Amino acid sequence: MKTLQLLRHAKSSWDEPGLDDHDRPLAPRGQKACKRMGRALRDGPAQLAHIYCSTALRARQTIAAIAEAIGDKSLQWREDPALYTFSADDLLAWCRRLDDDLDCVLLVGHNPAFTDLCNLVGDPRVDNLPTCAFVRIELPIEHWRELGHMRGTISALLEPKKLPKK
Repeated sequence: MKTLQLLRHAKSSWDEPGLDDHDRPLAPRGQKACKRMGRALRDGPAQLAHIYCSTALRARQTIAAIAEAIGDKSLQWREDPALYTFSADDLLAWCRRLDDDLDCVLLVGHNPAFTDLCNLVGDPRVDNLPTCAFVRIELPIEHWRELGHMRGTISALLEPKKLPKK
């Protein structure tokens, strides 16, 4: 059994319209969402090992803010330019190349790729994975290369707007 966890980046800023998409930072609303989500992930369903992050600034700032909210200074992640994608097919191909020694991974990245990947491999259907949302999909596979059009089970779906404000 493998577990795929997805964390969509938090709300990004559009204050500088000419800024390259890759370089957009988090908005203040995104920073607040990371604090709520960090507390929920610390106390909830996430396994925070084997974390891979898009190289986009907003994704990197999301996982850094989550780590700060969790209070785990040892939390580490790897950045991979291939995760700066908006295609579920690209993500699926990336996941199929994961080392089989990894039973659970967390990806930090972007929509529509994340919502589409959820619906490609998970059940029930997700209409939209909002910014800073987390989803955990349990997959009935032994090898990542087997990941495909099947129905894993979405065992957790956390959305910042639905979390308690503290």
